[in-house]
Amino acid sequence: MRQRPTLIRLAADLLLANRGRRFTARELAEALLAANPGHFAAKREAYEAKNPGKSVAYQLEREIYARRHAIV
Repeated sequence: MRQRPTLIRLAADLLLANRGRRFTARELAEALLAANPGHFAAKREAYEAKNPGKSVAYQLEREIYARRHAIV
């Protein structure tokens, strides 16, 4: 069975595909959500159910920032 790519792998692949472009953690989170809506669907539903009025992009932004060294 094939494993789903991790957030680190998805972010690294997106950065490699956009070499030379700088992203903030927020921009990277939004780009990942746009490029992989199915991958983050369950996370989006769970997060937004617990945090009404907040976007899952905020949570992804925090996760990307926390793992920035592994992503780079």
